[in-house]
Amino acid sequence: MQVADRCSVLRKGKYIGTVDIKDTTPEKLSAMMVGRDVNFIVDKEPAKPGEVVLDIQNMSVASKRHKNNAVNNVSMQVHRGEIVCMAGIDGNGQTEFVYGLSGLEPLTGGKIVMNGQDITEMSIRKRLTSGLSHIPEDRHKHGLVLDYSLENKQDLIRFSQEISL
Repeated sequence: MQVADRCSVLRKGKYIGTVDIKDTTPEKLSAMMVGRDVNFIVDKEPAKPGEVVLDIQNMSVASKRHKNNAVNNVSMQVHRGEIVCMAGIDGNGQTEFVYGLSGLEPLTGGKIVMNGQDITEMSIRKRLTSGLSHIPEDRHKHGLVLDYSLENKQDLIRFSQEISL
């Protein structure tokens, strides 16, 4: 609102309207955007993070695009009750970070401790059974077995049962 004179709103591909910024409020504009009133006041107690549940120490993961590491000497801790988000422009290491954490790519250095247990050398399956989950950024490419026909369903059922053990 600080950089515009007018604002046009599209919602679900449909034109909702155009307003003069000087004649509207953030509340009115957000209602146009989402189709209902939006409460800007969040009545929430401050977070009280618990113990460390994930401790990443000096993690490095090689790059497939160049000779340097895509992730180089990254350390962080996540406490129980925290939500951590990682964002970045494609090619800046966030994919390799997740792959290193989940075991899809080997670490070139560092250590990962989850709930007090060193999972650095654990298999992907063991990491899953220890409580680590991964939702791939491209679910069609990395999260589904699209080539399987119905005749292969027994293999898929057996595979999913093995993972859930």
